[in-house]
Amino acid sequence: VKGAKPVYPIDNCNPGRMTGKLKILGLHGHSQDAEVFRRKTGGLRGAVKNIAEFDFLSAPHKVERGEDGEEGYSWYRYNSGMETLTISLRQSLDDINSFFKAKGPFDGVFAFSQGSSLAILLAALQREQDNPLAKALRDAMPDVSFKFIAVFAGFLPRDEPFRSLVAESSPSVISFHCYGEEDQIITKEMSQDAARIFKEPTVEIHSGGHFVPSSSGIRKAFKSFMQSQVHPN
Repeated sequence: VKGAKPVYPIDNCNPGRMTGKLKILGLHGHSQDAEVFRRKTGGLRGAVKNIAEFDFLSAPHKVERGEDGEEGYSWYRYNSGMETLTISLRQSLDDINSFFKAKGPFDGVFAFSQGSSLAILLAALQREQDNPLAKALRDAMPDVSFKFIAVFAGFLPRDEPFRSLVAESSPSVISFHCYGEEDQIITKEMSQDAARIFKEPTVEIHSGGHFVPSSSGIRKAFKSFMQSQVHPN
C-alpha cells in the first residue's frame, strides 16, 4: 500500500493481558515512529512492566527526514493552512480510532511532544462539549475512550480553534505531566500551560531538555502514578 508505515503492537501475545495489567497506547513525537518511541522509553516502561503493557502506533503523515536520520512521521501538518491541518488531524484520529477498535480497550495514553499535544486533545474530547468542532472530531473517534494520560514535553495545540477547544475543555481524565527545565523546543512554560487545564495534575520536572527521561526519580514517580491507576482510590 502506498504510503504504508509500520505499526508496532508490543506484547500482543503477553498473557498479562488477561491478568489485569493496564493497557496503554503510545503516541510518538514529531519525526519519530512507533519503533523509535518504543526504543527510547524502555527505561520507563521497565519500571512498570509488572502492571502495564504498551502498544505503539505510528502517525500517518511521512516527514522528509525523521529522527536519527530514519524515516519519520507526524500526527498533523501544521503551518500549511487550516484546511490541511484539519484533514491531516482527522486522518490521525481515524487511525487512532481503528487502533482502539482493533487492539483496545486502552486504559491510558502515553505520549511525547507532538504526540502529547494530540493526547491532550484526545483527553479534551473525552468530555462532551457543545462545540461544533469538538463534535465533528469526536465523531471521527467513536471507539476512543480512556481514563488517564501520561505526557512528556506536552503542550496545547498551537493553532486556533483547536487551542481554545482544548484550553476551555476542563478534561475529566487523570493526568501525569513531565517536562524538562532546559527544553528549548517545548519550553517548560508551554508544558505548564498544558498541565493547568487538568484537575489536580501530577507534575514532574527533570533537569534536562527535549527527551523522555529515565532517571530513578522520574521512574519512581511514573510507577507511583501508574500504580494509582491500577488501584484507584
